[in-house]
Amino acid sequence: MSSGKRLMMVGILLTGLVLTEMTWLGRLSTPLLGPLLLTVASLLFLVD
Repeated sequence: MSSGKRLMMVGILLTGLVLTEMTWLGRLSTPLLGPLLLTVASLLFLVD
């Protein structure tokens, strides 16, 4: 895995975690966005 792709994956993962945390705190209007980003990041990790 290239370093650029790994960096992008970590960024998506962190964003997903932050959005999920905000959802749990009730500050996000689209609750599925965080888990969706986490899923995308894990899929990218599995594919590569």
